Amino acid sequence: MFEFAAAKGLLDRHNPASIGTLAERTFRHGGDLFVGAVLEQALVPCGSLPLFRDAARDAVHTLFGADGEAVRTIGAIAWAHHPTLLEDLVAALRKAGLSLLERAVRKLPSVVGKTPPADVIDQLTVLWQTNEEPKSRGAVLRAFSRLALRAPEEVADALHELNPHQAVQESDLSEVTLALLDVLPATTPHITSRGGVRRPASGCGVGGRGWR
Repeated sequence: MFEFAAAKGLLDRHNPASIGTLAERTFRHGGDLFVGAVLEQALVPCGSLPLFRDAARDAVHTLFGADGEAVRTIGAIAWAHHPTLLEDLVAALRKAGLSLLERAVRKLPSVVGKTPPADVIDQLTVLWQTNEEPKSRGAVLRAFSRLALRAPEEVADALHELNPHQAVQESDLSEVTLALLDVLPATTPHITSRGGVRRPASGCGVGGRGWR
């Protein structure tokens, strides 16, 4: 991919200032398709490189301050790979926008090979607490269901703390309910051993009898 090759060439120059230059240009031009794509490819490895880490953190803060969602999305992808790149996390995520949050949520389970499951769980937990919209919370639960294939016990512990069945009871929509049903098969043995999330009764939350 050309953007990846361009980003690698940029990093090979060992000049952190180049990351700031790309971020500023992306910020000013509302997500220039080429520059933004190169920046996104560069920020992912930058978070693991001590020489570039401060520049990457500054770039992510710049991107999250943009008006355009396409620009903020580049910052969200970098944050998904490296949670320490974003400070004042709750404020930034609340400004981010629903579709951006959903993209970050979809990305998180795929970075588990590079990031400890506990870190990804922390990120998903913050996303759950930041936005109470059923669509957003449904996306978080579906991400938990994918993550549970690799770390079922850790996900079960997280669900025990988040108590998602309360969100189901408070929601008039089926989004959260259906997402919760997706995550239960992989985590139920671990959840029930902790006395955590209660099992849904038939048709839970969708014209059914609620929770047992």
